[in-house]
Formats: sequence, structure tokens, C-alpha cells
Amino acid sequence: MEIEKKLLEPLLERVENLSKTSIVLLKLQLMERLSMVLSVLVSRLLLSISVIVFVILIATTCSLWLGDLLGRQCYGFGIVSVFFGLLATLIYFIHPWLKSKFNHFFVSALFKD
Repeated sequence: MEIEKKLLEPLLERVENLSKTSIVLLKLQLMERLSMVLSVLVSRLLLSISVIVFVILIATTCSLWLGDLLGRQCYGFGIVSVFFGLLATLIYFIHPWLKSKFNHFFVSALFKD
């Protein structure tokens, strides 16, 4: 009986150490994947904000320029508004495709081998 305890104790300690190490490894892998996804999200968010500011400034410039060409500022803003309305309609129709692409990106980023 005593011999069995002496044999089992080191084995149980090793199993316990292995389980603790496995848990720590899983936590580290999860942190790595989450940090990767968050870094991509933050960088794309900053890029998106930059693009939005750029588009707003270009749209305003084009509206003012078209208004000067057509004689009234409201005509320029109207034409640019129609353009953005058509663009929004196009995005509405390709939304399912965009959604599937984003979902695929997040799933592949989280479960990357």
C-alpha cells in the first residue's frame, strides 16, 4: 500500500502540473488571438476614420466646385447628395456579401492555427 502511494504521488503531481501548464497555455493563446484581432480592429478603425474625414472634405470641395460651375451652391450639394444616395443603395445591395466577408475574417482570425 505504501509503495503504491509513493508511486502515485509523483504521478499525480505531474498531472497537476501539466493541467496548470495547459490552462496557462490556453490563456496565453487566447490573449494572443484577442490582441491580434483587437489590433486589426483598431488599425482599421483609424483607417476608416481617416477615410471618412477625407470623403467629407472631398465631397464638400466637389459640392462647392459644382455649385460654382452651375451658378448656385445648392445644385452642387444636390448632385453630390444624389451620388452618395446611389452609393448607399449599392452598399445596401452588397451588404450580405460584405457581412459574410467580415464574419469570415473574424472567425479565421480567432481560430487560426
